[in-house]
Amino acid sequence: GDAKPHVVASDTQVVESNGEWVTVDCWGNCGGRCINRVFVQDGVVLRQKTDDAPDDTVEKPQQRSCPRGHSLRQHVFNANRAKYPLKRKSWQPGGGENAHGELRGEEGWERISWDEALDYVASELRRVYDGYGPRSVVCMGTDWPVLNMLGGRLQWNGTESYGNWYNAPVRMGGELGNGLPDCMLTNDRLDLQNADTIVFLGMNPAWHSAGNPMYYYRLAKEAGVEFVIVGPEYNVSASALEARWIRVRPGTDTAFFFAVAYEMIRLDKEQGDVIDWDFLHRYCVGYDAESMPENASVDENFQSYVLGEYDATPKTPEWASEICGTPVEDISWYANEMRKSRNVMLLHNYAPSRYRGTVDLAQLFLTVACMGGHLGRSGNAVGATFSIESANSGTKLVKVGAASKGGSAKNTLEYSQLPKPTIWRDMDAGHYIGYGDYRNGPVDNGYSEPKEFDFDPKIIVNDFHNPLQATEDINTGIKVFKKMDMVVNLDYRYTLTGQYADILLPCFTAWEGNLDAEQGELDVATNGPMRMSRAQCNRDLAIFPRPVTMPLFESRNEDWIYSQIAERLDLDPSVMFPISNMQAYFDKFQTAEYLDPEDGATYKR
Repeated sequence: GDAKPHVVASDTQVVESNGEWVTVDCWGNCGGRCINRVFVQDGVVLRQKTDDAPDDTVEKPQQRSCPRGHSLRQHVFNANRAKYPLKRKSWQPGGGENAHGELRGEEGWERISWDEALDYVASELRRVYDGYGPRSVVCMGTDWPVLNMLGGRLQWNGTESYGNWYNAPVRMGGELGNGLPDCMLTNDRLDLQNADTIVFLGMNPAWHSAGNPMYYYRLAKEAGVEFVIVGPEYNVSASALEARWIRVRPGTDTAFFFAVAYEMIRLDKEQGDVIDWDFLHRYCVGYDAESMPENASVDENFQSYVLGEYDATPKTPEWASEICGTPVEDISWYANEMRKSRNVMLLHNYAPSRYRGTVDLAQLFLTVACMGGHLGRSGNAVGATFSIESANSGTKLVKVGAASKGGSAKNTLEYSQLPKPTIWRDMDAGHYIGYGDYRNGPVDNGYSEPKEFDFDPKIIVNDFHNPLQATEDINTGIKVFKKMDMVVNLDYRYTLTGQYADILLPCFTAWEGNLDAEQGELDVATNGPMRMSRAQCNRDLAIFPRPVTMPLFESRNEDWIYSQIAERLDLDPSVMFPISNMQAYFDKFQTAEYLDPEDGATYKR
């Protein structure tokens, strides 16, 4: 009865006090690259807001941040922060029974100093590398370049983000726009409004790109564009845009698009003006007998296959409907919508290709677009709309500076990639099949010869990822973790993977650092997932954030952590980081570029 309500000062009283608004980093992997601003006083963030300075126009919209970006305040100042170096109570170096691996995930922690933590990690790395070799160390994070200086390491190799959209088109000579497959190939936000129809293949931008991208789609809707969503669910985005739903069972999109191609061929024969034959014969190869390349090794073409001339199975809507569950009338409607006289944008977000048996989906999605001639002209496009390209693709108008500090510590271990879908099973069995590195481009005409390896994993290191939670077969994953001699987790938060580690190394976030020499040593987060990189730039603008608070608790920059481990192993940290964090931070500003508005081709600083 004596409790009194908590009284909070008004926003006006707060922002008129002795503080400042600062543009901060947003490391959400969503796509808007929005402006996220915080009001900071004495290193404490009191309020957040979005971009509200310029006038909000269609040509130059405010870069509004979303709740995901605003939640980062809870990431940075969270009670669940990894605050100090910790060691699992019973773990001891030396491997075997000393590790007490059976207690991983079940017992508590003891706080240790940074010197103790780094000494443990360095000594165990030296022991395992000397005794078992580089294939006994598995890196499940992003960097750990110090391991490369020791002879390399195994690392996971997965396409859970891109699925077969990365593997198939890239190995066949496709584009990697901004490092992402099939990106920077569609049209910009203004041209969305020139389409008659926009197709979403397995997309939900209201969730995955909740800043300006969804706003751009809404403007297209208001301009009269019809939206179509192809996928197993009618999601929030479809509802918001009043999209027509073409239902397709997961993993069966290939059958659906074969039937669409069949219907386009049928409709073109019956009505004409559906297939853009001029486009197919001018810009494509392999569609029909007339467009086969001279050096083709087989006498087969796409159209004849669709018509069933090779397997006596025409890919009719009735045939496809049994597989994909799509009503026959929906397949026919979709095929008619793809006719060359309509302006159609076919956009995807990789999700449909994250299934077994989707190797052909990427080429097939493009083929249907080519059949209607939906490339290279206003209101027409085909490609990914993902991450920083979401709803606003095409040639960048601005670029941030160099995204790397240029170290030469590269992983040179041959066949170092563990296939991610089977990683726990392979580590448990001590045997894996290497297929090469899918990210490093074509090898031997696009494929590496598989090679088998026996190995004896002893150490797992991880940074920022949460592999136990995010990788299938978690029970086998826990079994593998408990078999290790040492597990090290580098992160700013406590995760399930951290729970099963032995040594926890706390790093700071991109909101932390120091740009004031009077406050101590200068430092910013410029490497790893916290780096200022291509992600700090959408098509229209570059964002240059800065830290707002000193590193919290005993958290450290991950570059410092790797450098300290290297020194303990008598290795030269400058091989990893030839320039300082502050120099890399400055270079982002100094080497930023903009597209010359006069010629639209060259970049200037």
